Amino acid sequence: MYRLFLSHRVGGGPNTLLTHDLLGAPLSSHWFSAPGPFSAQGGVFAILFVLLCVVAVFSVRAARRAAPVGGAASPGGAAQPGGAAQPGGAAQAGWMMAALVRFMPFGTVLMAAVLPLAAGLYLLTTTAWTVTERTVLRRAMNRKGQHD
Repeated sequence: MYRLFLSHRVGGGPNTLLTHDLLGAPLSSHWFSAPGPFSAQGGVFAILFVLLCVVAVFSVRAARRAAPVGGAASPGGAAQPGGAAQPGGAAQAGWMMAALVRFMPFGTVLMAAVLPLAAGLYLLTTTAWTVTERTVLRRAMNRKGQHD
């Protein structure tokens, strides 16, 4: 599906998806392409970036809620409250994973800056759907666990 937003030809013919626009910005346009990032077209990309950041924040919050009890270890081998101390290597790996989980969702904003607008919209839609789906399923599982 992702390749559909990058290819100018599909099935031997032109990709008509990329002939459409969103609020005047062609779906085939890039943030740095003419007329530039500070134009009306650039404004559409700015809105996309803000929405991707909002979804990323919700994704990070959902990941924190799903983290195991005790939390990730901090550098130096000390554990977060409620957890046991870990050896230095394991603590460092846990800290690095926690940092990765915290910052990786914001990578979609960087990707949207270099991909066509259609691909950025695809990223926004799929990440928002995933965060919503995980939140709804987690709440349903928690309610079921409380009634058992």
